[in-house]
Amino acid sequence: MSDDPRPSDARQNFLSLFLATVLGGFFLFVLVLLTGGLFLYVVLLVAFIGFLALFHYVLWGKLMSDSVAGEREEEQLRQRALSEEGGRAHRGKFQR
Repeated sequence: MSDDPRPSDARQNFLSLFLATVLGGFFLFVLVLLTGGLFLYVVLLVAFIGFLALFHYVLWGKLMSDSVAGEREEEQLRQRALSEEGGRAHRGKFQR
């Protein structure tokens, strides 16, 4: 069997996401109309805070990943060496 999703599955996923987005947008639009535009400021504030959170995550995540790349590589090499060394030590011994 192939792991590739069938085209109909992709279409169903897209349709679900599209309808949820359209209905969510309509719901927010109705809330803005009902509150006389006040809810628009709430939506904009939430969107701005979300943008700041995303920017912070991307910025610090990239810097953190770059700063620990050398340490991560050293740790992987150390783990690989320990596993190879442990495998050699157990080959010659008889175990019950």
